[in-house]
Amino acid sequence: MSADVARRVLGTSLSAPVDARLQAALRRLARVCDLAATTDETAPSWDAVVWHHGAQPPPGVPLVVWVAALRPDREPARSAAALLAPEIIPDERCVVLGRYPEYPQARPVLPFTRRRIRLARRLAGPACAGVVAGSWRWDGAEVPAGVEDAAAGLACSVIATDPVGALRALAWAAPTVTDPATAAALGAVDGEQVRVAGDAQGRRAAAAQLAGDERTAAALSWAGRRLYERRWSAEGVIERLPRSRGPADAADGLARALDALHTPADSAVRSRARDAVAALRGLP
Repeated sequence: MSADVARRVLGTSLSAPVDARLQAALRRLARVCDLAATTDETAPSWDAVVWHHGAQPPPGVPLVVWVAALRPDREPARSAAALLAPEIIPDERCVVLGRYPEYPQARPVLPFTRRRIRLARRLAGPACAGVVAGSWRWDGAEVPAGVEDAAAGLACSVIATDPVGALRALAWAAPTVTDPATAAALGAVDGEQVRVAGDAQGRRAAAAQLAGDERTAAALSWAGRRLYERRWSAEGVIERLPRSRGPADAADGLARALDALHTPADSAVRSRARDAVAALRGLP
């Protein structure tokens, strides 16, 4: 994840009734940020506000807009920092939360590292994983329950023809082969984040090709991981928000500007500037 993905404070400006799909998305967001209603006068200032149709969007605050009943090219969605949607839409700002599982425990493991780990663990064979009706398999053998993450993190490639299995593979940066319907559901592009084939034989051939081409597999696996991060995880929303600046950053920035103007260290201007920053950011 980006180094700038830090815990933020998001307000919620929502009108009843709240779509159950939006409620699920908010539960996912609560894992990575603090949420509170904008009507809560005791809450701190907002880094952004989650908004949906019917409520009055607050002025001057970045918006995260729920677009289930709102076109993304209409205001305020058009100028929003991020869009929450119940399914993928062709907009780079779109993040889908709550429809499929998230995998916050997953870490990207690239093909070279996967090969070294398999050698260290004496895992022989093609090491191709697959997901069949929700059940994970490793070189044709069923993977025991609870070991699916290990399969996704160590396989040289994963064949997955359902969104849940494909997302787990992408979360672990596995070179992933899927079918056209699953790729479309995830917003994945053939040759960019996944390999796509319309039949089982084609998918097996694509998986074998990736197993023998680490350079192509590495590019695919990293792009697939980024797709998961940006379009299917709560961190993807936070990553799209404007970078927050803490009080110290603002004060330091003012100090550097005053230094450039050769302002004396004991100048009243410096004192007033520091007081202004403290007032704006709620410092004591």
